[in-house]
Amino acid sequence: MSKKNTLWLDCVPLTSILVKSQWKDTVSTHLAEYYRQLSRAMSGRGCVPVSGPKARDLIHIIELAVLSSRVGKSVES
Repeated sequence: MSKKNTLWLDCVPLTSILVKSQWKDTVSTHLAEYYRQLSRAMSGRGCVPVSGPKARDLIHIIELAVLSSRVGKSVES
């Protein structure tokens, strides 16, 4: 399912939902649901909303973005 250089959000490539007028509502909806799931997981009433490997991959992407910003060019993972 995952393609190189594509960030996936709930099994949908993020690039497919980046319509300017819908961006804020889409992110707000996803964040609200994420925090509901996180709250349920922390109270023992549900599963963690993000798997360890997905969280690790996201942190790696963020680290690459920071490095890219520092060096002023694209970087490979």
